[in-house]
Amino acid sequence: MEPSEQGARDITVVPVAGRLDSQTAPHLGQRLDELLHGGRTLLLIEASELQYIGSAGLQALLLAAKRAAGQGGWLALCGMTSPIDRMIEIAGLDAVLPTYPSREAALAKLTAR
Repeated sequence: MEPSEQGARDITVVPVAGRLDSQTAPHLGQRLDELLHGGRTLLLIEASELQYIGSAGLQALLLAAKRAAGQGGWLALCGMTSPIDRMIEIAGLDAVLPTYPSREAALAKLTAR
């Protein structure tokens, strides 16, 4: 889950793969907090390799999004598979978190802000 930094607008892309559940969500939450404390407030979660997201994973994303917004930034999601997209929708997070079909589409839209 190491972030890869993009040059455009200082967007930090954080790839997330496998399962985001009660075992792995705390690690992601901690990593996102570290990035935010380090001044990286524009976060793009690359979820194309994410296979499962549980309530703990949803909570970690929501908390990080709120912290980013509190620092004048944002958290967005991209590349989600249909099951992950559906979970985000069911949880109502699609109304709070911007989502994009791919990393390229997200970067194109977000750098134009």
